Amino acid sequence: LRGGRILTVNGIPHRIRFDTDATALRAGVRQSLDTDADGIVGLLEVRHRPDIDPVPLLDRWLREQARGVLQARVTALAPVVGVRPTSIAVRDQQTRWGSASKQGSLSFSWRLILAPAFVLDSVVIHELAHLRHDNHGPAFWALAKTHAPRTDEARRWLRASRAGSCTAKTAEPATKTSAPASAHRSIVLSLTPLATWIHPASGAA
Repeated sequence: LRGGRILTVNGIPHRIRFDTDATALRAGVRQSLDTDADGIVGLLEVRHRPDIDPVPLLDRWLREQARGVLQARVTALAPVVGVRPTSIAVRDQQTRWGSASKQGSLSFSWRLILAPAFVLDSVVIHELAHLRHDNHGPAFWALAKTHAPRTDEARRWLRASRAGSCTAKTAEPATKTSAPASAHRSIVLSLTPLATWIHPASGAA
């Protein structure tokens, strides 16, 4: 993991820069946004003392960003789907992109902040739809695809992301009989370390 690499955060490509400062009183991450010919671009400046590993600082900042973005998207999309979640949690989930319980609680992987915005929204819609349909039957998929029309594209991205850094599996739309209801419905994935989501900048070695 080196400076100059590119990391996509909330759909925006960000260049990473590590700034070592022996006099720094506080370590942390500063985000700045700009525009170029390709659209919005970002810079993540990770400031740290020489004795501090900067990667956990970046990891913690990404989790905070994920929490804010996911809470905002659930708040915005829940009324559209016609549901009221009882709680929202953003965790370092080891097996799921997201899950929904019968009690109305939602849980998401913080790594969704590294996915394209339409993919994050599709997962949010998927879990919100489970608050109305506790299965993967036709009514569930009709609701999910009404509010997330790029669901199929999102599922393909989740199965094999841009660099093959993750794979995901969701239940296929039921064609005959819906699967039995369970306490949790979720999108399952295999998680990989943060470094695998980071790509070389154009022209970088």
